[in-house]
Amino acid sequence: MISKNTVIKMGNRLGFEVVKISSANPFPEYERIIKERIQAGFDPDELMGHEQILEQAEIFAYPANSLRNAKSIISMALLLYSGLSRSYETGGTSRSTFKG
Repeated sequence: MISKNTVIKMGNRLGFEVVKISSANPFPEYERIIKERIQAGFDPDELMGHEQILEQAEIFAYPANSLRNAKSIISMALLLYSGLSRSYETGGTSRSTFKG
């Protein structure tokens, strides 16, 4: 088994600023919140920009529906801002720095 710290370091080496790990247990609260928002009349595109996610909330709320044997879910994010440039240090730590 790979440790949490190893996964985070690997993600950082690949340039991801955010690396998070959660269990693959169900997220029924997610499903409830999304469905409440839809029933309240929120436009799915305004909520998340991904109408498919809202239409399939029950799939995403229960990871075993699509990731049958998963024990953990790894989420990674990149900083996407046109006014920033990316620079990397050795050792796997990613840094974002302002231009100019």
